[in-house]
Amino acid sequence: MGSGKRSLSEMPLETAPGCTYYVAMPNITLSIPEDLLREGRQFAQQRGLSLNGLVRELLAESVFKPTGAVDSMVERLHQATGDSSGVKIERETLYRH
Repeated sequence: MGSGKRSLSEMPLETAPGCTYYVAMPNITLSIPEDLLREGRQFAQQRGLSLNGLVRELLAESVFKPTGAVDSMVERLHQATGDSSGVKIERETLYRH
């Protein structure tokens, strides 16, 4: 820019005046039960986060960190040395209530 001023998109995030973030992100809509929403807001507040920030962090941890809980469980399943001793379990038996 000729005036020597930079646009917000050209400034580092921490120096953009009056902004905590200047990152273009799409908005999404989630359907969450009222009690979960209430508890989620409280949980986020106790950690110094907004609910939006909490959801963003939890999703990023789940998606981007290969050492997440799901990957850890899958790895343990692959390493399991279980032995059914030839006992076969029918699928229908697993789903009985």
